[in-house]
Amino acid sequence: MTFTPRSEPVSVVQLADALTALGLYGGAGTIAEHTMEAARLGGDGPYRMRLANALLGAAQVEVMLAESCATTAEDLAAAHREQLVTAGVADDPDKLTGFLRSQARAWPTWAAIRGTRCATW
Repeated sequence: MTFTPRSEPVSVVQLADALTALGLYGGAGTIAEHTMEAARLGGDGPYRMRLANALLGAAQVEVMLAESCATTAEDLAAAHREQLVTAGVADDPDKLTGFLRSQARAWPTWAAIRGTRCATW
């Protein structure tokens, strides 16, 4: 498999299309619909952020399902490397640190929503 890291963010239409392909987007996907939703949420940035995070959540569920049937530790390590390669951080320690920091930032939000705390926070 060959994946090329992106240098520019995808559009809200592309994010919605990806969610649609997974059967998770229930809207019509029109420009008018995206414009109205962006206005409701305070702009293109907040709307794009929500769509991107919805797609991330869907991808994470698929990862959990796929990893549940991993056959070897080597297969699992190779799959994890694909994530880093696709994100463009596999061979750059500074980018990798930023990537991992970004992933870790979601956990305090999740804990606050659940009303729990992780012992290490």
